[in-house]
Parts: sequence; structure tokens; C-alpha cells
Amino acid sequence: MGVLGLKPLCQGILEWWEVAKDRIKTFCLGYCKRKARQSKREVFHLQRLLEREYAKGNCGSTINQDVCDSLKARLRHVSEGKARAFLARSRSEFIEQSETCSAAFFSSVREKKARQVVTGFRDSQGIVVTEECQVVRVATDHFRDSFKEKDVGRGDDFLELLERQVPGDIVQALELPLTVSELEGALNRMNKGKVPGIDGLPVELYAKFWSILGPVLLEVLTEVLQAGEMSGSLATWGDLPPV
Repeated sequence: MGVLGLKPLCQGILEWWEVAKDRIKTFCLGYCKRKARQSKREVFHLQRLLEREYAKGNCGSTINQDVCDSLKARLRHVSEGKARAFLARSRSEFIEQSETCSAAFFSSVREKKARQVVTGFRDSQGIVVTEECQVVRVATDHFRDSFKEKDVGRGDDFLELLERQVPGDIVQALELPLTVSELEGALNRMNKGKVPGIDGLPVELYAKFWSILGPVLLEVLTEVLQAGEMSGSLATWGDLPPV
């Protein structure tokens, strides 16, 4: 059964969207694994063919140089694809057009990523901690303090003294229903490789299948606005810019 066929079996659009994303994620992971296995088999096959050509020369036969050049070119194409995929995953911003999966290539990328790794946190007392349990404690305390309930009474007093108000035409515009174009604009402002939530589906996937997913997201977020609450992974969509 397709993802759309699951709609009647779910209690509302929000439950269906959680199920749909899980199905999409499972399908994408399976597809990538199959492609990876296929690539390994292709490399192994090309290497064997190349070895056979050189084996002919070792046995006194003539090596077909055109065949060898063709096999090497295909192997080079595969290695370049792996190199670019590695860069995409590591979000590096440099690559030489002729670069392949050499030791120097991976070493240069890893060195750059290593400089971006956080090795310690500074606690409220100014002490830098590096042990994993201490880092977790400092991070937990920081975000607990940042998001704990605070007294907003003084803020309300400040707002009561303000004379300027949002113009009526802007208020009306803000109260208009969401549109697909607004959601698409918010999605386009996200950086590549970002994931608008914890479901693992990157912004590139939404952009590629926007003609299908755009109306679905509009229906989902409209339901969220009407219900006044979010559920599941939607509650973590903190990375999506305002529309």
C-alpha cells in the first residue's frame, strides 16, 4: 500500500504525516543501501576486468589498451562520485575538479572537520569541562535554565506603555491562511543539508518532491494552526525559518 493509501487508516492528517515520514525515511535508507551495494559490485567487476587484461600481458598475449583505458576511466568516474558524496556529507566547501578518493583528499577534509569539533564546555563558574558526563551536565543545565518558566509580568507592563500598534492591514495579512508559496519560500531559505525536524528528511528531499509534499505540508501546518498544538516530530521543527 502506498503512503497516500494510508490516510483513511489514520486518525487525522497529523498522525498520517508521522507515519508517512517514517515510511519515506525507511524507503530512502533502503534505496541508499542498495545503491551502495550496487556501486561496490560495479567497482569489483571493473577491477576484475582490468586485472584480466593485465594478466593477458603477463601470459605473453597483447593487452588491449583501449579496453584498459576505458575501464580506468569508469573506475575514475566512480571514485570521483564517492569523493563528491563524501564532501556533501561532510559539508566541505572545497574540491579540485581532478581530485579523487586519495589519502591526501580525505586527510585534508578530516583535518578541516577536526578543527570544528567541540572538545569542552565552559560551565557557569567559568570552568572548562571535557569529560562526557560533565559536558552533558553543563549542556543540560544551560538549556534547562534557558527554557525554564520566567516571570513575564514586567514585560507586560512595558508593552502596556507602548502607543504604537501593528497597522490593521498587516494584522489582516498575518491572519490570512497559509499558502504553499509561503512554505516554499521558508524552505528555500534553509541551507542545504539541513533537516527541518528530527525525522532525518533533509531539505533537498522536500525541494525535489515539492509538487507532492508542498500541498501535504500546507494541510498539516494548517491543521496545527487550527488545533493550536503540534505533535510528534513537528514539535521539533525549530530549524524552519518563519514564512
